[in-house]
Amino acid sequence: MLHNQLTAYVNTQLNNLFPDGYDCSKVISDNQDDAMSRLDYSLKKVKLPGYMRFSHLQSDLYAQYLYFLSNSIWINSQDKTAAEKIFYLNKALHGFNCMYNTVLPKIFLLIHCVGTVLGKAEYSDYFVACHNVTIGSDKGFSPVLSEGVYMGPGSSIVGKCGVGSFTHMAINSVLMDQHSTGDCVIIGSTPNQILKPLKRNLITGIYFEL
Repeated sequence: MLHNQLTAYVNTQLNNLFPDGYDCSKVISDNQDDAMSRLDYSLKKVKLPGYMRFSHLQSDLYAQYLYFLSNSIWINSQDKTAAEKIFYLNKALHGFNCMYNTVLPKIFLLIHCVGTVLGKAEYSDYFVACHNVTIGSDKGFSPVLSEGVYMGPGSSIVGKCGVGSFTHMAINSVLMDQHSTGDCVIIGSTPNQILKPLKRNLITGIYFEL
């Protein structure tokens, strides 16, 4: 999709869902190249088939693009209304809840992103979040994630957590105010979670060329 076509596409979706008369076409156009450049950079290391090239009809990648667009608009243009509308569009289309001022890493993937909430945390590259994932703060403390964290469906990382490199969160596992050393699989929930040595690295084996 060409620059003008993608601008019109996003703006039409915004106008159809939120007919408030606030035209976002110029700020979208002004920031689209920056957002697409960030997305292209993120996808350079991806090796998962179907996720290596952007398409507006690949919903996970379109959700990622909308995040980058809302964040670029917030950083470059300080247009809060446009950033909020694109955040809301992403939430409406994909069930993806990540505020425009949240700082996600430069390299990450969303896999079946429905129901995913990525809140304030310190993220690192080669991050993978599957569906129904939650990351958030608790009592003023936010997680710190090292490189190569994989979050399986329904998993959560909340509060004062230091998550080591290549930590894999198993399905429906929960880490809350706890730490992981890395190169491990976390099974179950705090305070009774089990940490097992990592035998199969999904980050390097399936998702990314490091």
